[in-house]
Amino acid sequence: MSAKDNFAQAFKELLSGSDSEENTQSSSPVNNEPVNNVPPKAAAPVYDSERSIAEPVPVPAAAAAPIKDKSAGFGGFGFGRKQSADTFAANTSAPSYGGTQGGGFSSDSMSDYTAPAGATTIALGTVVIGEIHSKGDLNLYGEIKGNVETTGNINLGGRIMGNIIGNDMTITTSAVKGNVAASGAMSIDSGSVVLGDLKAREAQFDGQVKGNLTVEGLAHFLSDTVLLGNVSVGSLIIDEGARLRGEICTGSRDRFDITDPFQG
Repeated sequence: MSAKDNFAQAFKELLSGSDSEENTQSSSPVNNEPVNNVPPKAAAPVYDSERSIAEPVPVPAAAAAPIKDKSAGFGGFGFGRKQSADTFAANTSAPSYGGTQGGGFSSDSMSDYTAPAGATTIALGTVVIGEIHSKGDLNLYGEIKGNVETTGNINLGGRIMGNIIGNDMTITTSAVKGNVAASGAMSIDSGSVVLGDLKAREAQFDGQVKGNLTVEGLAHFLSDTVLLGNVSVGSLIIDEGARLRGEICTGSRDRFDITDPFQG
């Protein structure tokens, strides 16, 4: 046999020996299990043919965090949360005083308004320029330049340039330039001066008055009274020392006359 044939025969035997050794190591003649217990490779992933590869696999949703109720807000007014202008106005609407919707007063609702207890006071040293209209009592100790009108009582202890209308009226150490009308009683002390006409249901005077006087009932002039003007009263008392200059009419306001007994 030539050298070439010997080399070919040796190569074949070498290849046959390698295959036999590999088969011996890879399997067991008993149960056909791997001899050296090598774990099998992980199986390749199997894709669903009906699902797109790019489509993500759905993940179970996490439990939602509890949501705090902020509808009440702080103090019941909705502070701490965003609200619309209408919602805020509804939560913070002002109380209503009178007959108009949304609160406030109108010319119609004022007739139904009831004045609160107590009196309105204009303190000494206060100056008011303009009219005063009220449905309650007034204590006027400052200076007022304007008309004053109320259905309540008036205690006057200051200076007023303007007309005054009220119920019962007490004028003490005051100066008034304007007409004064009281639906009730009127009292003027010795330290007061009034330049204007006076009207009352009944009256007591002890100050200085320049103007006409009309009293439905009794008019009492105390000793320090100085009156320059006509007087029309239901009945009259004049204390000693009082000075009056003008026409005085008492009793009925109807015109009356005295028949001359000497005429034929």
